[in-house]
Amino acid sequence: MATLHTGRARSAALTRGSGGRTRAGRLLHAAKGLLGALFDAAPALPEAEPAEIRRLLIETGHLDPGALPGVRPVALARFQREAGLPETGAADPRTVSRLAAEAARIRELRELGLPVG
Repeated sequence: MATLHTGRARSAALTRGSGGRTRAGRLLHAAKGLLGALFDAAPALPEAEPAEIRRLLIETGHLDPGALPGVRPVALARFQREAGLPETGAADPRTVSRLAAEAARIRELRELGLPVG
């Protein structure tokens, strides 16, 4: 004899899988894992070209043109602190983007003859 399921019981039977998680719960869990992997991948990206970072730091006034290469991470950490970024001293994508934007802003102010500051 066939068993009749009420709407709620049948729905629960169809959507529950292993571990009692609903299909939506499993999809949400998978999406969280995928997004987490994408965002955790950022630190694995290589740093930007050191010469370009040096140029941007000089342009924004965070590095003296005569500074030795070992001073670059210190100058970069100072910029990160001022920009509200984590102070790592590494030229990660977020830092490079903010640094390039700041350099562009300063360039535009200079071109307009406005004070930089």
